[in-house]
Amino acid sequence: MANHCWNTVTFNGPESSLLQMRACFSKLADLGYGLPDFVGKECGVFFDLSQNDDTITYHTRYDPNLNAVAQVAEHFGLDYVHNFQELNMAVMGEATRINGEYGITRLIPNDLDLTTYDPACDHIAYNGQFYDTVYDLFPVLLSDKKVLAASQAVKERIAGKLPHIDIAGTDFTIDLENKRLVETGSDNFLEIGPEALKKNGNGICFIYDRDSRKLINGSNAIQTLPSVACVIELPYEGDLDPVAFARASELYDTDFLLVYPYREHQVCGITAISEILAKTTVRKQGL
Repeated sequence: MANHCWNTVTFNGPESSLLQMRACFSKLADLGYGLPDFVGKECGVFFDLSQNDDTITYHTRYDPNLNAVAQVAEHFGLDYVHNFQELNMAVMGEATRINGEYGITRLIPNDLDLTTYDPACDHIAYNGQFYDTVYDLFPVLLSDKKVLAASQAVKERIAGKLPHIDIAGTDFTIDLENKRLVETGSDNFLEIGPEALKKNGNGICFIYDRDSRKLINGSNAIQTLPSVACVIELPYEGDLDPVAFARASELYDTDFLLVYPYREHQVCGITAISEILAKTTVRKQGL
C-alpha cells in the first residue's frame, strides 16, 4: 500500500493496566480505525487497525505515529515495543518505552551510503554480503544499528558521558555541543568551531603547540613555527561524537551510529612540522 506505514505495537506492564488498554483498543479494532479519545487530535488516525491480546497492528500515512503511541503508553502506564516500516519511503525502525524511558532506532538515508550497487550482477553489497533488493537489506541495516545502539558505551553517551580524544599524548574531552575540546583535569580547552578553523586551521586541520597544549594561528609561515608545533587532523564531527552530531542536526541520538560508529576513545592524527618541511624540501629538489 503506497505511502502507508505498517506498525505493530506490543504493550507490557501491570495486568490491570493491560486490561484497560485491551478494552480501549477492542472497541477501535471493531471499527478498524480511529484513536483513543485521550490522544491529541494532532496525531494521525490509525487505520486497518486490529488487536491480538497486548499487540495492536495498524497503518498510518507516511510515517509512524510515535506521539500517539507514547500518549497511549503514558495514559495506561505501560511500556511497549513499536516496530514500523514503510519501505517505499525507506522508513524502518523500532521505538521503545522501557521502564518509562523512551528510545528509538531507525534507518536514515545516509545508511544506504554504506552499500554498493553492482550493476553487473544486479545485487547490492553490504558488509561482505550481497542482497537482491533494498527491501532485503533494510532489516539487516536496522539490526546492525540496534546492536550498536544497545552497547553500554552508547547508553552511557546518551546519558551524558562525553567521549575522549588523545592529542599528542594529552587527553581531551570532546564537547562538540560547545565546539571545543577540554583538556581532561584542566581548565585548558581548544576551540574547534568555525571561527577557530578560520584562525587556527584549514578544514579540520589545526596547528598545535605540544608544550602549551594550545592552537597556533594558522596564518604564520610554517618556517617560523616552533619546533614543538605539529599539525593535528581532527576527525569529522560525526566521527568525533555521532550522538552530539545527531542532536545538532535535530535527529534522534542513534541516527548516525551506522555511518559514524561511536568510539569512547580515539587518537588524533599528528604530523610534525619538521616532517612537513622535509617533504617540502624533497618536493622542491625534485622540480
